[in-house]
Amino acid sequence: MSDRRAVAPLTALLDADYRVVRVTAASSLMNLGIVRLDGEPGRKLEAAKQEFVQALRAWPNVPDFRVDLGNYLALHGDLENAIVEYQVAVQLDPAMVKAWFFAGQVQARLGQIDKAIAAWKKVRELQPGFPKID
Repeated sequence: MSDRRAVAPLTALLDADYRVVRVTAASSLMNLGIVRLDGEPGRKLEAAKQEFVQALRAWPNVPDFRVDLGNYLALHGDLENAIVEYQVAVQLDPAMVKAWFFAGQVQARLGQIDKAIAAWKKVRELQPGFPKID
């Protein structure tokens, strides 16, 4: 299924009876780069995104969830707070490669090139074969 064809079925799940279905649909749409929709589907997406954030914040000591929250914030343009979430993730688990990687991406977007390079060096140190850094 192409990305475009996935949008309608995922949008239809935004008001499913089960929270896990709504949250997963919202997360999947965001993974496709869709953060806003028009009209009623947009209202449902916003509600499901809020449930997604609440679910992540319910488990503050889970590094993966902190990375997911950081990615959510970065996707929505809140780069400074995204960095905070990645930093918390690496405090909880210093070997959290994806937290270092995404921190580097966001720091580069913020123009903090030295910090981005340091984060990516940490990725390479922790996982020499990491596929997205050369």
